[in-house]
Amino acid sequence: MFKLSGMHGFLLGLALASGTGVAVVLHQHARTQRLAQACDTAAASPFDDTRPAGIPGVPFEQIAAQQAIEACHEATADQPADARLQHQHGRALQAGQRLADALVAYRQADRLGSIPAGHNIGSIYLIGGQGVAKDEAAAVAWFERTAAKGYPLSQRAAAELLEHGQGAVAANPERAAFHWRTLADHGDAQAAEHVGLGIKSGSFQPQSDRELWDRLSAAAEQHHTRASIEAAQLLKDSNATPEQIQLGARYALDGYRNALKATIDSEEGWPLYPWRAFQLFQHFVKAGARNDMTMDEARAAEADFSGPVKKFTVPIDCDGTQVAFSLYLWQWQRNYPQSDTQFQWLQAARRCTPPEAVAASFQKIFAIAAENQVNFPDLAVRAFSREPDPPPQQIAEPMEQDSISGRTAGSGLSGGETVGVALAALACWYWSDQCKELAMEAAKQGIRELLKSN
Repeated sequence: MFKLSGMHGFLLGLALASGTGVAVVLHQHARTQRLAQACDTAAASPFDDTRPAGIPGVPFEQIAAQQAIEACHEATADQPADARLQHQHGRALQAGQRLADALVAYRQADRLGSIPAGHNIGSIYLIGGQGVAKDEAAAVAWFERTAAKGYPLSQRAAAELLEHGQGAVAANPERAAFHWRTLADHGDAQAAEHVGLGIKSGSFQPQSDRELWDRLSAAAEQHHTRASIEAAQLLKDSNATPEQIQLGARYALDGYRNALKATIDSEEGWPLYPWRAFQLFQHFVKAGARNDMTMDEARAAEADFSGPVKKFTVPIDCDGTQVAFSLYLWQWQRNYPQSDTQFQWLQAARRCTPPEAVAASFQKIFAIAAENQVNFPDLAVRAFSREPDPPPQQIAEPMEQDSISGRTAGSGLSGGETVGVALAALACWYWSDQCKELAMEAAKQGIRELLKSN
């Protein structure tokens, strides 16, 4: 059995009353259903709550554009006032790189009440191309318009665009924080983490004395790496009760395990996070928390993430701009230096590149330290803290440390936890091709001094 509604039901009623045309109406209704189903199957959005039951939706990158365009063109010709079908027609056209035509379909869908259509209009203006001029101001206006209707994708897009600004859109951290908080208040743990980290860094103003803890702990309970580590840090820095000490240990261990699993191209993949988390976990265990690490975990952590850390400042290139970046070294049992993984993370997660000479210098010093069985971070300090020849008279303005595209890439260590601090040799900044020669010369002297001290 099937049900008829709306105009088709009305027409069928007329046909039955007149005793004619029943077969014609039934045929037209079946055709309408078939065309709509074809369009739904080809181009429905997984984020559209109006899609029919049983239709999972098609991720945008998986849309077979030509097939979807044909199916949805027929469906919208049959039902031009259907908002869902117009939106799906727009998705098909956008997938086929017909952006101007997609905008027409999306605008029609938006007028008919489709919420996702407004978000997709913003997405097209944000990127531009194929006959559509890039317009960040129009993009954020559409995102905020759709965000006001409760669409999470638009709330996130508006937050990201407003937080740092882009093109014609000026940074508006207060407005960005509003959208992040809206997402967090509706259960988005990643947004809660973002708000907490923003408050901690000073990017967002807290709404209460408790908000920093509330946001970070909410995300930590959902196993978000950075929130787990920062929530544990807050507990470490407080006058923690026995229950809070145990909670801090749980958050630190959770952060440690998740940091080890994180991919190198993610924010969570920052190679210092396992070290920080293990240091925090050790603190809470010493304070009386239960040690829930397995024996294998404990052995691996002691081998690779214990001991003091040394901090260096090195030059990196981010989209043609040279900025300073904090690099952290400590003694571990692996056969490569931590600088390798931190530089890999910079390239994969931040699209920034260190000078080859700087990376090669750390690798060589690591090899020398291993060969002579001396402490690698200590040797690096001796190699890179040698004063080079005076730099040119035209000295660049001081740059904000750890500044990468306006974001903080530091470790979040407190002064007490940063046991040793050394600045990279100025020659690595001004003349990176001299970095290896300088470092190797200093390393040879450092070897002699370290061996004598041992």
